[in-house]
Amino acid sequence: MTPLQRMVVLGGSSPFTAGLIDSLADSPAGLDPAELVLHGRNEDLLALVAGYAQQRLAPLGWRVLRETDVARAVTDAGLVVHQIRYGGMEGRGEDESVARRFDLPVDETLGPAALNTLLRIREPLRDTAAILARRCPRAWVLNLTNPLSTTTTLMHDAGIRHCVGVCELPRVTARRAAETLELPVDEVTWRYRGLNHRGFLVELRQRDESLIRALVERLGHRSFEGVAADEIAELGVVPTKYFPLVRQRSATRPGRAKTLTALRERIAAELRAAPGESPPALRERYMAWYPESVVPLLQALRSAEPSEQIVNVTDSGGLTRELHARVDRGAVTPQDEPSVRGEAADWIDRFERHERALVDLVRAPSVDRLEIALERDPTVDASKAAALARFLATEHGIADRSGRP
Repeated sequence: MTPLQRMVVLGGSSPFTAGLIDSLADSPAGLDPAELVLHGRNEDLLALVAGYAQQRLAPLGWRVLRETDVARAVTDAGLVVHQIRYGGMEGRGEDESVARRFDLPVDETLGPAALNTLLRIREPLRDTAAILARRCPRAWVLNLTNPLSTTTTLMHDAGIRHCVGVCELPRVTARRAAETLELPVDEVTWRYRGLNHRGFLVELRQRDESLIRALVERLGHRSFEGVAADEIAELGVVPTKYFPLVRQRSATRPGRAKTLTALRERIAAELRAAPGESPPALRERYMAWYPESVVPLLQALRSAEPSEQIVNVTDSGGLTRELHARVDRGAVTPQDEPSVRGEAADWIDRFERHERALVDLVRAPSVDRLEIALERDPTVDASKAAALARFLATEHGIADRSGRP
């Protein structure tokens, strides 16, 4: 068996992994069968998910295994999907409570909840990354653990040579723009610039014609992904659905961890009742990242035919950007980033300065670095930054040593 034929899913005991299994089984392009190793800490749930994978994938030629030990699971792997939720849903609930405590946006990918996640998981994440670097040094690691850009950087820091963060949002945003314009998706070309969940479609075209003005005109008084048409016209680019959050105009609903816990239990119950059927409750959670990004990237990495994918890659300066890349067997080659001007360029600069502050903080935590990260966070009200910094420093035992340039 060649390395790329051993595919491992870390965090594979989550019942939500049934969504990945469905995407592998139903991929329209067809993914060549491989050895699939599901790893998880909960043996009962792991057996349940592995049983479902066996029912769906074995008839297609896949071999399904399960493993509770990370090191054994990843040894000699060629492809690894890293989706471990460190601390489980209980940990996510703790992260949400920090944002609620200060009446700030509650989201696991951006803002104070995401910052608490980073401080909480950085050590176990590094432990996992060290195992990966040692046991499967040539493997491609597809990272799905949030906050995606910073966790990807930490995994790169730990010595993983081929680690990319994976997110569907740029592709889904482009598709929705095409649908709004009532154009065939395959006739619309686009280019993205920014960081994970913090960026823009800076080009949207049909052949040589720019479609951004046409999108604004089609919207009229409506909004696109929560952004008003006149705001898109002012920016000259198309934001993703997270832009209202960074402008402090919206927030995700609190209690998401509790909702997902209940949904996870329903999916598990459905898998027990009908082991070979896709659980109906699975459709109640948005999980487009599997069919839109994860499976196409897995396929591209096993193919001799090059394709363009969107990936999150850590550069030589230690910043993980979301960008277009040429992908074929064993290679991910980033493409030149499109130019951006005006207010959109200012936002991207702000996003990058905040991301650098986050990376500095999690590499070497200090109260000063914590304050800088919060000051640069566009989701955090400046009047609350100092109190939030003191709270987080106490919660995570961060000593007061200077990190200010």
